[in-house]
Amino acid sequence: MGIFVQPKTSLKMSFSRVEAYHNSRDAVAVDGSFATGGINANITDSVAANNKGSGFSAFSSNTTVASLLVTRSATANNGTGILASGVGTTARIGQSAITGNTHTWQQIFGTVQSFGDNYIAGNADGDPAPAPIARK
Repeated sequence: MGIFVQPKTSLKMSFSRVEAYHNSRDAVAVDGSFATGGINANITDSVAANNKGSGFSAFSSNTTVASLLVTRSATANNGTGILASGVGTTARIGQSAITGNTHTWQQIFGTVQSFGDNYIAGNADGDPAPAPIARK
């Protein structure tokens, strides 16, 4: 595991210029499953590559909310590029590259959304586009 954050209370966090390579699990993971309130994580200008698990991932339980925003970052050659797991989990991506992963993205009872300005190509599952974020 590269970076794993699992707070017991609400937490807002930002990661900038993180590089995580060759981990046996996820590169950067935030888990709000045991938090008494929601968690909010931002990842900017970062790289997750050649990890066996996910590049960037967020987890939550039925009683918490986890929000992950990934911008200007790259997730390449991982098991999954972006992962949102848990009913209250949303992962949003913008201005980022997702390439060479086994799964472009996965949502396990969570939601993965895109601002529509990402570079998604060369993933083994055929490069499905995440749901667009509705703009008002």
